[in-house]
This record gives sequence, C-alpha cells and structure tokens, in this order.
Amino acid sequence: MHNPLFVGVLLSLDPLAAQAQRVREVAPIVQERLRELSQFESYAAFLFGPAVYDDEAVGRVVDDPDAPRALESARAALERLVEWTATSIEEALRAACDETGLKPRVLFGPVRVAVSGRSV
Repeated sequence: MHNPLFVGVLLSLDPLAAQAQRVREVAPIVQERLRELSQFESYAAFLFGPAVYDDEAVGRVVDDPDAPRALESARAALERLVEWTATSIEEALRAACDETGLKPRVLFGPVRVAVSGRSV
C-alpha cells in the first residue's frame, strides 16, 4: 500500500501525473453521463482549473426567484456534513429539498452553476 503523503509529494512534482490521477478519480463519476469520450472535458473541466462561467446559465440563476433560497438551504445543509462523499452530498441536498419544499431540479440547478459555472 502506498503512503498517501508520499504519493502526494510525487504527484506535486509531476503535474502530468497529478492530472492523470485526477482523471482516474473523476472518470467513474462522469462516465455515467457521457455518451462519447469527447464529452469528458465539457462535464469535468471545472475540476481541472478555474471555473469558466456560462453567462446564460448564470443569468437563469440570477433571474430565478427561488435561487437565493435554494443556495442558502444548500449551503446550510452542506455546512453540516462531516464526510464529503458523493452520497453524503446528495443526501444532504435532497434533505434540503424536503426541508424547503423545493424540487430537486430547482435546488440542484443553482448549486451546479455556483460550483461548476455550468448548468450541466
């Protein structure tokens, strides 16, 4: 078994190795949404560099009267998390939907734009 600290030091010395490791971590999460491998970048680019915000997506969030409540409830739900896993994050956001009465698409949409800069 590799020492995670040692692996981290090695990856920090080799940016290509670090990116390859990130692709290995992200691929299982993104692959269920892909129809073609060429779509990987559009789904995961925000994980590899600064988010590039889609003006149209941001505009829809700004114009959505439910967005402030959705974002605040998502922030509060995520703030309480001890463990940050895909499952715990999804459960927290679904609980926020139940608490606010907002449908998942109404709550998840603004969160997705805030995190990734895109609606997809």
